[in-house]
Amino acid sequence: MHDNLGSKDHFNDNMAFYDSNWVDAWHCNLIDNSNWTKKLTKNVINDVDCKAFWAFGEQKVGPFRFISLAGNFFPFRGVHISKGCREAITAVSNELTSQVDYAFRAGPTLKDDKFNRELVVTLKNKGWIVLTTALGWNYIVNLPIDIDELISAKRKKKIRYYWKAINKVGSGEIIHFNDICADRWKGVFSDLSQIESKAWISQKGEPRFLGVNNQRYWNQLIQNTAFSKNLNIWVMFLDSKPVSYVTTMDTKTTRFVLSNSYIDEVKDFSTGKKLYLEMITNAIDNQMKNLDIGFGDSGYKQEWGAEKKSEVIDLFAFPPTIRGRLTRYIFEIKKNLIKIL
Repeated sequence: MHDNLGSKDHFNDNMAFYDSNWVDAWHCNLIDNSNWTKKLTKNVINDVDCKAFWAFGEQKVGPFRFISLAGNFFPFRGVHISKGCREAITAVSNELTSQVDYAFRAGPTLKDDKFNRELVVTLKNKGWIVLTTALGWNYIVNLPIDIDELISAKRKKKIRYYWKAINKVGSGEIIHFNDICADRWKGVFSDLSQIESKAWISQKGEPRFLGVNNQRYWNQLIQNTAFSKNLNIWVMFLDSKPVSYVTTMDTKTTRFVLSNSYIDEVKDFSTGKKLYLEMITNAIDNQMKNLDIGFGDSGYKQEWGAEKKSEVIDLFAFPPTIRGRLTRYIFEIKKNLIKIL
């Protein structure tokens, strides 16, 4: 399956990460113990008038089978279109008409996504019923041309204070990893797993690097040259031991924060603030326009000047069939279906 919709080495639009490799890595490694089945279809249009890629998976909830946009939930799921939105909408809607018995799910996704809006109109014109549920807001930092415009001298001083404090405990070092060979990436991912194993996230959250499946996922992703070039990871070491990290991915104008964590032993040293300062400074130096910190709790995001940008939604579409209407009826009664998809 080839889906080279742009440059081999650079993500030349803000959804260029969403390709065959991105979907395959997720499908091979991250769907165990979930309601996703092994069914997966990938589609590429690569002609003069239209260049697009999308993938459908299947989720099973009780007797119902949902055809769903495939891939990791963050940054978001969607259809990657480089050219020809109208042609892509026609192709996707035709495929949905032929495949979907119960329902189609396109989420988490952005409410203001142009493709989603036009696809909804097309499906409604075909008799489909579309329901959405709000999941939260996507937070974006509009990056200035100089870090001093974003972070005050007082705040920098406080970050320096914590950095000096941790260096009184041991020898602190921050290393930035980008575009390295597969063997070196493997070592970095192992370090991040060590951090998560000693962090609160291993007990109460969703680790991104801890465990065999997560390790395989990242090691498969970096087989894509473009992903390796656009993946940036900052790791803080204390006496050569990994203690904190932040992981990001660059696209044409946006840097996405994928995950961050720290071991409990350094929780009093605000390690994340130091790493964020390094990461944001680097983003500005590389002429990124936006920093996407994702959706959810707004507290620490607003500390960095993040603002609500787009509403994140789950979108469900039910075909004009007996099964589709029955699914929609039960779906509206049992709202908790939404929570387990």
